[in-house]
Parts: sequence; C-alpha cells; structure tokens
Amino acid sequence: MVNYDDPAVVASDYLAVIKLQHVFCGLYIWEWARTLPYEFSFYTGKRPWRWTLALYLTCRYSILAAVINLLVGFNASQPIHCLVWVKFEFLFPYLGVLTASLLIALRAAAIWHFHPAMLTLAGVSLLAQLALQIRSIVIASASWDSQMHACTLKDGVHASLPLLSATFGVDAVLLLLMLIGLVRRREARKFGMWAFLMKQGLVWLIVAAVAELPTVVLLALNLNDALNLLFQTPEMIILAIAATNMYRSLSDFLHVDGSNLPANNATVDFARSSGSTRDHRASRALSMHTLNHDNKVHAIQVFRPGTDPIFEGEVEGTPYGKV
Repeated sequence: MVNYDDPAVVASDYLAVIKLQHVFCGLYIWEWARTLPYEFSFYTGKRPWRWTLALYLTCRYSILAAVINLLVGFNASQPIHCLVWVKFEFLFPYLGVLTASLLIALRAAAIWHFHPAMLTLAGVSLLAQLALQIRSIVIASASWDSQMHACTLKDGVHASLPLLSATFGVDAVLLLLMLIGLVRRREARKFGMWAFLMKQGLVWLIVAAVAELPTVVLLALNLNDALNLLFQTPEMIILAIAATNMYRSLSDFLHVDGSNLPANNATVDFARSSGSTRDHRASRALSMHTLNHDNKVHAIQVFRPGTDPIFEGEVEGTPYGKV
C-alpha cells in the first residue's frame, strides 16, 4: 500500500501538481487571448456596455491574475514572501470562482423569469460562498520549501474544503434548476434535447460541475498536501471558462425594434401560425450582438409577442438559424 506521507511520494506528487498547473495555466492564457476580440468590441463601441459585463471581466481578470501569481510562486528561483503569495493565491481564484458562480446564477434566474424564490436561493448561496471565501483568505498560510524551491500551503484542507464543497453544492443545484427550467420549454422537446443544451451552454456547466467533484473528494481524503492541490487550479480554470463562454454565447442581448436594427445585424420576424393563416408580425425582436472581429453574423435570437423567449432552435428554418 502506498504511503502518501513518504517524502519521496510527496515530492513526486508535487512534481505532478506543478506540471498539471502549468498545463492549465497555459490553457487559460490561450483562452483569454483567443476571446479578446469579444472584449474589445465593447471598448470600441460595437456592443453596448451592460452591467453584467463587469462580472464577466472580473471573472476573466481575477483568474488571469491567479494564473500569473501561481506561475510566479512555482517558478521562483529564490525565496519569496509566501504568506503574501498565498493570500493572493486564495483571493484571485476564489473571486473568479465567485463571479463565475454569479454568472451561472443570473442565467438560472433568467430561465426561471427571476422568480423571487430563485433569486432568494441564489442570493443566500452566493453570500455563503463569500463568507467562506473571506474565512479561507484569513486562515490561509504557506511557507518556503527549500527542497521544492516553491511555496507550500499549510493545512490546505482546513482552508479550502468548506469553500470548495459549498461551491460544488451551489453550482450543482444551479445546474439542476437550469436543466429543469429548460426541459419545461417546448423548444427543447421540439428540436432535440442535446442540441438545445449545447446551444444553451449547459454542456460547459456539466463539465464545470464534474471538474469540482475530484477536488472535493481529494480534500476530503486528505492523502497529502500535494494531492490536495492537484485539481484546484483545473477546477478554477474550467469553471471560469464555462461561465464566460456561457456569457458570451447567451447573455449579451440587445432589445430593439426589428425596424431599427443596424444593417449589419440579422433580424428575423417570428411567424406565428393561427389556423390556416400566418401572422408575420412580431411585437419586438431580440437580436444577439453577433458582430465578431470578422464582422460576420454568427448567431441570432428573437422574441415572440409577450414575455416568453424564442431560442435559436426555433428559427433554424431561417437563413440565420444555424449557428
């Protein structure tokens, strides 16, 4: 049986952790750079600024700061102030995770038409996460390991397990509520569940929830300090990528009259059938901000008269229905 406290085993595990962290840090830097054109479209005025963009940017740049801080700590050639390093290493990733959870919560609330019960559940859950995050930052501690030439976290289970367990529980509940809300919509049954879920970004959320479980399990087992850290960075990065991809694909909408849409945005009037006649009027259209860096239309969405949204799948028969 493996003795996980053996110094040789711990050193080997730390080496595996460092390699995995570098892989995922590189993945996030690539993802961040790849999606910069979307961000610049707000700075250049191609898309209107909305308050939720502040959450999106906070999530992106908190995780980027966490990645940079992590790389500094793992690649330091001389001793650094590990206590300061570890405080930032808890602050930046957990702030990114919190805003990612908030983006998920906003989407879940929108699916349920901002029902008071849904808003209350999301609000209480996120406040609990915030309280646990502050606790983790306060008690986090680290010291310089002369053999590893890196900062090592002390008692990571005590600092991380409560918060990461709560994050997993909250995201799992939000994911379940989103699935239930989407299943209730007729367009999910009409156009196929998996295609619909793919368009709604829920596959990303499933990946995020699955990514959180291994971290919680390893922290609960507490095999050694190295393995406790193994999946924390992958979890942070996967959750941030999932939430920001969902935001880009679903949450940046412009409510306008169809007659006033810009020439370079696609407009589709929703045609309703009533007996043998067809009403080709729509009281309002909802147009996705579809200008990318290549100035091409990539996706659209429209609204039927009333309050219930029409999702992309319902206009697949139009020239712009396929995205």
